[in-house]
Amino acid sequence: MNIDQIANDEQVTFQGVFDEIQKRALKRLDTDIRAKFAERWQVKTLTQSLRPVKNVDTTSTTANSGQYRGLIKQFCEAEDSVIISNLLVHSVQTIQIYPSNTQAAVPIKIFDADLGTELFSTTANLTADTWNTIQVNEIFTAPRIFICYDATNITSYSLAYDLLGDNFCNCASEIEGATSDIPPTTYTTGIETYGLTVEMSSKCSYQGLICNNKETFTQPLLYLLGSELMTERINSSRINRWTTIDLKQAKELRKEFESRYQGGEIDPDTALSFHLHGELDKALDGINLDGHDCCLQCNEDVIFQDAYL
Repeated sequence: MNIDQIANDEQVTFQGVFDEIQKRALKRLDTDIRAKFAERWQVKTLTQSLRPVKNVDTTSTTANSGQYRGLIKQFCEAEDSVIISNLLVHSVQTIQIYPSNTQAAVPIKIFDADLGTELFSTTANLTADTWNTIQVNEIFTAPRIFICYDATNITSYSLAYDLLGDNFCNCASEIEGATSDIPPTTYTTGIETYGLTVEMSSKCSYQGLICNNKETFTQPLLYLLGSELMTERINSSRINRWTTIDLKQAKELRKEFESRYQGGEIDPDTALSFHLHGELDKALDGINLDGHDCCLQCNEDVIFQDAYL
């Protein structure tokens, strides 16, 4: 099948079709994984919510310089290289900046603080002596993220963040003010965030688990993409061979792909029906979650209690 032949006016080409299919498939994969794990585990939704700190000191300034300024949010670690939970993610709603001068098109960035990889990027027109709000509304799975703005043309007011230290551990995170060169390679940290504050939270999500085990989910995702492609083909507004004459074949293929993805009955050419153990179940059966993970609560049907007579 030529995917171009089912593209609508908005999708235009096969790339547009596949992009839409992939978005649907990834969202469904996330939902299905959460539903499967929910049969065995209860996951805490929110572990820490951080409101913006706005005690900006307009009497203290730092001159503009060719560097990134902002803060680092990191999950507390038992050891330098050990994360307390593979299910923890950073949820960033807004970034807010209070500069001392007006400047157009200021780069706003979020980096993986360990790898230096850019995770989010936008530009904002900043107005002096007021809070400028930049919408983010994204989840980040990196253990440490650097949230910052380019201070090349910005004179910064002082803002001290005091969410530091072990008091904020236990499935939560800690905050450090930080500066870096451009691009970020090394950081200077402290309590100073240079007029930047963030509305954010720490959450428990399977998204990080999926991202850190991509190879495990390759096979189920393959069949899920096949199923979504057939759905797109069945519901296409285009009129051609693929959407008319071969429509029955598309429906049969979708049923087979769904069976291979999540399990179920399949009827091959021999007309002998047999039950398949879905690729998604196979992938999840190979993952053992730590019962002591701070994000998890065991979801068992049997509860043991001691009674003393």
